[in-house]
Amino acid sequence: MKDIKSDSSDKLTSWKQYYLSFTALLWVSLWLSINTGPWVLNRSPGGFSELINYARTISPFFVLVIAGFTAFGTKKGHTSPLSGPVKWWLVYGLVSLFACFMSVSPADAIYWAFIYLSVFAVLNAYVKGPDALNKAVHINYLSWFVTGAVLLVLLFIARDVLFVESRWGLTGYGIYGAMPTVADMPMSRSSGLARFAAIPGVIAFVLLWKGRIKRLVWAAVFVFSAILVYLMQSRGAILGFGFALSFVMLFLGRKTRAVGIFLGILIFILLFTDIIPEDFVRFQMERFMRGQDTDQFYSMTGRSRAWDNGWYEAMKSPVIGWGPQADRMLIDEHVHNTYLYTFLSAGFIGAVAFAGGIIYAWLIFFRMLKKGIAEKYDQKTVFIQIGGILAFFTIRSIPEVSGAMFGIDLMLMLPALVYLTVLYKTDSDAESTSKERRKIKIKW
Repeated sequence: MKDIKSDSSDKLTSWKQYYLSFTALLWVSLWLSINTGPWVLNRSPGGFSELINYARTISPFFVLVIAGFTAFGTKKGHTSPLSGPVKWWLVYGLVSLFACFMSVSPADAIYWAFIYLSVFAVLNAYVKGPDALNKAVHINYLSWFVTGAVLLVLLFIARDVLFVESRWGLTGYGIYGAMPTVADMPMSRSSGLARFAAIPGVIAFVLLWKGRIKRLVWAAVFVFSAILVYLMQSRGAILGFGFALSFVMLFLGRKTRAVGIFLGILIFILLFTDIIPEDFVRFQMERFMRGQDTDQFYSMTGRSRAWDNGWYEAMKSPVIGWGPQADRMLIDEHVHNTYLYTFLSAGFIGAVAFAGGIIYAWLIFFRMLKKGIAEKYDQKTVFIQIGGILAFFTIRSIPEVSGAMFGIDLMLMLPALVYLTVLYKTDSDAESTSKERRKIKIKW
């Protein structure tokens, strides 16, 4: 009985260490600052909701200062999360900060630059030091939990206008127009809600293959998430979600890979025979097209126009760019492409650093996958979940901006990069130590 109590006490202590620590609270406060911006500061807060939004808007600056005190200095033997692919993204953030002097609205640009860097500061404060790998795992767990919680809150708030009937059946595509604001803050668009739904879907999809007793629970979460992604009619999210699930089935293990190949062949046969009614296939294609003709579809709902305008403005300051949010300030719309956004915001230097970070992350992912490093540290499930999330956002980075500006994408992608960095560094350090020990033995 004493051992059971001791074990429960250890679990409670561990839970408090990872989820109720001061730095964990700083991380949650950054999540609470999403869907706000410098426009809130243009007037004094009036009612209670405006006061809350005002506090959410300025809190990241206090978070940055507090977490920033831990930015420098890592004891020998401790793993720093500000290395590897994370360092490349940090370079992009610093170049964006420097580029604020080029911005047409320096004050707004500085706000977005500092709030972007605050995410790095808090992650560094949380993960840095001993037990870095477990901390990196739990900061991802915390972010996934918050994502699910925010999704449920948004679904509850928009429950009366969430779905409408259309000629393609039930859809949530027009939710933003039906409810543009909630409590004086912007409501998430259908693409945003689809992104919220996709993350727990990917997490649950991995777990339903690994678990036994809880498999039905994870299957229910996955089905719920998949239905939401489908109903939101966000093409980027649908393609990204499908790619992420395929990625998981390919790399999780032999069983999932075999099932994935079988399903792929089955779908191919069903699509290119008369087994599935042609009307059903046509209906789903029309739903995917959202009633657009070929020209509108290939323009990606006007994105090609934004890309042309964005490229034109980016070439006026190609070295360091125009600072964060340059697309809104220069072309008066969202540029809807991650790499063009980085080019606009931080020029060629920043764009190369950002793209280099995501490429570096994928390189070390596949290197660790080949060497079986995740299994070595009993991290296979989390490792594949991280890969699935990055696969989703990598596809989503083409029609949307993922990780290059402060928002949900960054709050999910950067912890994933930190995890890969720490896992890779942990194994590299262990190998270096082992080699040194072998050299000493041989010398002796």
